[in-house]
Parts: sequence; C-alpha cells; structure tokens
Amino acid sequence: VIATTFTNAAAAELKDRVKLKLLERNKAVLATEVAASMIGTVHSIGIRLIKRFAYEAGVSPDINIMDANDESAFFNQSIANILTDEQIEKMNYLATMLGLNKSGDFDWRKNIQEISNLIRQNNFEEETIIFSKENSWESFKKYLPTPTLDLTAAKTKLKTIIDELLIAVLEVSDTTKTTTDRIIELKSIYQDISKNDFPWHQWIKITKLKVSKKSEALFEPLIEFAEKHIEIAEFQENIKEYIYQIFDISFAALQQYQHFKKVRGLVDYTDMEAHILDLLENPTVKKSIESELDLLIVDEFQDTSPLQLAIFLKLSLLSNEAIWVGDTKQSIYGFRGAEPRLMQAIIEEQGGIKMEDILSDSWRSRPDLVNMTNCIFTRAFQNLPSEQIILRPKIEDTSEMGTAIHYWHFTMEGTPNKSNQNWYQKSIAAQIKKWMATEPKVRDKNTKLLRDAQFGDIAILCRTNLFGTNMAEALHHVGIKSATPRFGLIQTK
Repeated sequence: VIATTFTNAAAAELKDRVKLKLLERNKAVLATEVAASMIGTVHSIGIRLIKRFAYEAGVSPDINIMDANDESAFFNQSIANILTDEQIEKMNYLATMLGLNKSGDFDWRKNIQEISNLIRQNNFEEETIIFSKENSWESFKKYLPTPTLDLTAAKTKLKTIIDELLIAVLEVSDTTKTTTDRIIELKSIYQDISKNDFPWHQWIKITKLKVSKKSEALFEPLIEFAEKHIEIAEFQENIKEYIYQIFDISFAALQQYQHFKKVRGLVDYTDMEAHILDLLENPTVKKSIESELDLLIVDEFQDTSPLQLAIFLKLSLLSNEAIWVGDTKQSIYGFRGAEPRLMQAIIEEQGGIKMEDILSDSWRSRPDLVNMTNCIFTRAFQNLPSEQIILRPKIEDTSEMGTAIHYWHFTMEGTPNKSNQNWYQKSIAAQIKKWMATEPKVRDKNTKLLRDAQFGDIAILCRTNLFGTNMAEALHHVGIKSATPRFGLIQTK
C-alpha cells in the first residue's frame, strides 16, 4: 500500500473495500505484506523509494533532504550570487517607477522566488519558461491601448496643463480648503515632473484629485490627460521590462541553485519528486514496482501539485487498483503549488463522480455546525452539485450541551486611542469569561460523557501572530491562563 495521510472519514469509507481485498488472502502472507507496505506522506515515501533505487536515480543511498529553512536560505544566496549591480539598480528603478515599493514590505525578490517555485513545482523546461515569460506580457498587453504618446512630450504637456489650471483657479477665487490642499499637492507634483524617474503612480494620483464643486470643471482636462499615461510607450515598456527581468533572473537563479546543491550533494523536496518521476520511466524500476504494488491510495488529493499528480498517474498504471480520496472544497495548500483544478480535471476525465463514492456523512461535528456549513458552502461552491457539498450530521446532539453556534458582535464606543488599544481582543476575553460562567457542557473525548467545559477546551483562531500575542495578553488581564507561542527567552514573562 502506498498512501499519504488518512483522515478518519476517508479511512472509514475505505475500510470495507480494503477489508474485502484482505480477506482474499492468506493471513500469514497478509501480515508480511502489510508490514512491508509503504504508508506515509508523499515526501516520506519518496525518500524511501529514492534510497531503494539510488543507483538508478544517480544519487547517494545516504541522501538527505534539505530543511525548508535551508532551502529558502540557499535559494536567496543563489539569487545574490547571480545578481549584478546593474540588475539590482534596474529592478529597484522599475519597482519605484511602477509604484510597487510604495508599501514598505514589498521586495521584488519575493516575485522571483514565487516564479521560481512555480517553475520547479511544475518541472518546467527552459522553452516553457520562455513561453511563459512572453505569454505573461502578451496577456497583460491585451488590456493596454496602442501606445501613442512619447514620455518627454507627455510630461511637457502635463506641465502646461497644470500651469494653465493654477491660473484658472486663481481667477475663480476658489479658496475652499479642499481645492487649496489639491493645489499644494499639484505644485509638489509639478516639481517632480522634470525628474527622469517621475513615477507612474504620480500620474494616477492626479486622476484621483478631488476638489470643490466650483473648480471641478477646471480640473477635468488635467485628470483626462493624466488618465492617458497608459498610452505612453515608456509606461508599457517598464511593465514589459519588469516581467521579463523577473523571469530571466528566476531562471538564472534556478540554474545557480541547482549548481549550488549539486556541488554540495544536497537535494530538496522538489528535486526528490523530479527524481521519482524520472525513476518511474526506468524499465527496471517499473518492473520491480509493478510486481509489488497491488493497491495505490492517495488521500487529500485536492492538495496535489502538478509534479505529484504526474507521479500518482504513473504509479496508478503500475498498480492493480487505485483509490483517490479528496475534496476540492478543502484545498488549502495553494501556496505550496497545490492545484484543485487538477483534481477536477481527473474527475471529468473519468466521467464525473459516482454517488456511491461521495462521503455524505459527517461524524466530526454537531448538527448545528454541519447545517451551518451546508448553508455557507452551497452558496460558496455554486459550481458543484449540492450532493457533493451537503453532509448529514451523524453525531447525536443533546439539549444539555446548549447551542452549538454563538455570534458575538463587538463595536467600540468613542474614538480609537491608546487607552482602548486591542479593544477587540479584550472584548473576546471578557465575553469568554462571561460565557464560561454559564457552565457550558462539552462531550469528553475519552469518556464520551458530558462534563463542564474548561478553559483548556477553548481554542481561539488568530489571523496573525501579533493578534495571538495581544489575545493572550487580554486573556491574562481577565484571569484566564492561555498557551501561545512566545519568541525570545528575555521577552517571556
């Protein structure tokens, strides 16, 4: 058996099918086969396969997979090694011109890493990368008009329009604060127009100027001309340059990264998956696996990456039977290259989902929660038939447990200031303490009996680490102990 991780629901559904196959065999033989089967994550099974077929893969049997943190550090080092001063200057210039670095956390190197990850996760060849680079620009270009303006002439005309506007505003004696503030902004922009690196976001800023009713008509010619910045040839060229540079640097960084690993005998998870894909083309390896592999089970299929899908497809051709379990609604690993549309494509290729293959019972949640998610998901996933979404709650609920869903809505009185900082977390903490005073009941996981809820039964999901830290502080202030990650021994109370 080769499988990834099981969920309880998937295991329950598969139990009967697997049991039928097991009963066909001698129990003594079965015990040996189960002990020899491979069960684990894609990566853990991949390492075992590579170590077993190390000679065919052309790697050491003692191969070790790089830690994710090392992988990121080594890749950043590879980028640093191939970047020239001219490239860095060029990328910083383009990021400034396009207004990408207006937010403090922007770093164009992240774009390079994102593109590089996609290239590696899909095992793209050089010609595919070149096609993607050109297609990225061409697909973007469709939304732009044909360039008709020259930058130098456009900047000269922009200054002329502003000069005329300033005189016109004086003539109508518009002294309202709104218009006065806009005039101050315009004068500041006017000083920057003559600079070589007058950024494009300044043109956009002009299009958003709001003035009093008295001067609206006077500002219209300026706003209309500023909107035409997308017709300036240099603007479009800057976008094209940025896209091309990102792809070119990504490809060069990947080549350097591959060289970096090779000379040090290092392998990362993407390399491992690529090695497995190659191994499954080797006649010796195929023959060996085909003689042993009876059942292939892939769980959490919705989080499969393109490279992993290629592996599963090849393995399925070598096994007597393949069972794939997944749910497109539960795909959460897009940041790792998972693509739920792959699962949908496989389903459609197989003629759609059969009713008997749908897990329609929920053994995990109380009826109120199941009914709520049914309502939400049928609206959120309108592209799916309702029978693939709606679950039947199987857990018995009791009146002693009370309502399963509570909605707390908090609004802050007054204006935000230092004294009511983190008011939202404080409101949650106070409400939890108040709710626990009502002695709510929970079902104990071990005894299956009802008991009084404890603070340790409560988990608070926080979107950011900072929110979690502030939440823990708010709980502490109302006398509730909590467990949360803390960074740094000196900062720990």
